[in-house]
Amino acid sequence: MNEIEKLQLPKHLEELAGRLPADLYVVGGKVRNHLMNIDNDDIDLCSALTLDELEKYFEGTEYELKFKNSSLGTAKILCNGKSFDYATLRREVYDAGGKRQPRTVEFIDSIEEDALRRDFSVNAIYYNIKTEQFFDFCNGIRDISKRTIRCVKNPNEVLADDGIRILRMVRIAAELNFKISKDTFNAAVKNISNLANISGVSISRELIKICDSSFVGVCDKNAYLKAIKTLNKLRAWKFFGVRFEKLRPNMVKKEITKYLGLLIDVIDAEKPASISYFLNKVLDQLQINKKKKEEIVNIISGYYDALNRIPNKLYFSKYFDNFERILEILNLKSKGLAARYNFFYKYIISHKVVVRIADLKISYRDIANNFPSLPKKSYDVVLNMVLSDIFEGKYSNDKETILKEIEKKMKYY
Repeated sequence: MNEIEKLQLPKHLEELAGRLPADLYVVGGKVRNHLMNIDNDDIDLCSALTLDELEKYFEGTEYELKFKNSSLGTAKILCNGKSFDYATLRREVYDAGGKRQPRTVEFIDSIEEDALRRDFSVNAIYYNIKTEQFFDFCNGIRDISKRTIRCVKNPNEVLADDGIRILRMVRIAAELNFKISKDTFNAAVKNISNLANISGVSISRELIKICDSSFVGVCDKNAYLKAIKTLNKLRAWKFFGVRFEKLRPNMVKKEITKYLGLLIDVIDAEKPASISYFLNKVLDQLQINKKKKEEIVNIISGYYDALNRIPNKLYFSKYFDNFERILEILNLKSKGLAARYNFFYKYIISHKVVVRIADLKISYRDIANNFPSLPKKSYDVVLNMVLSDIFEGKYSNDKETILKEIEKKMKYY
């Protein structure tokens, strides 16, 4: 394999390889994409050195190990502002059920054995940084030439060991515009229930990568549609917290942020009684952080509430902050509705109409200080009443006026 062009790596990785007593290898997507003439800055490293051994050679240098998992021999190597994933060569034994974490791990010094614990042949090609040699024990180079995703060994073993590999199979096939070998696909069908054992974070990461799989130089612009088609064939959706088995891609084809379009298509397929409740449940399962989850729920709920033509006042009290983003999505579905809500949105801005509690000239503290007998549970009721009155032009949005109006109504509380 010496005829293959040398892998271009950062200078400090070559220096690191020369410093270590064991050979240092690059493996995975960096090597695979190099062989396909595709740029890839994601570099995975491996060697026979354990983390403790590696750390000894880092003493007094610019290299540092972080985020270590000693049981798996994995960490991140930090150097000159760059981060590289590192793994000690290992042999793994899994229990039945596809729960992803191996039952036992044994550190070894053979890349040939290490290759057999990996997922697909195209990801199991090693490059020795010192000798500039490529090592391909699983015929990954052949499969690259055939544009095929195939497991490194018996696919029933590979896909039974780790359920996330099924999603990775779908993603990589989409990213590279590869076909999936028949035995690998059949093994995915057989082991599809293992998706139920994967963490929400891992599912979310793979689904977002699938949505973003159409990037220049890797595959055509419809790669994510091929991934959705494969997920439909696998009937995988029910393992993501929904009831339907097949998804009809519609908004995902139109919306620039593909995962938002995908969520809308999921809602259209699921037809939940409450969109916000359903979205919160799905996003909680995918372990999306609270701030991002609230933004997604507000944007998508705003899209559907516009389709349901809820009144302007109620609509913009909920969705004013995210309306420009909602408008982009709404335009894809109904330009007429988008124009209608946008007209009022511009009116609010130009006339400085108060549509949110946050825009009022009083706060919860003002209510507490001026009306100490008022129960805290009534604060939102009072502020929403004030907001409605000001929106309808009954009085102006200034602190003194608002406090006087609240005082008039205190007898009702």
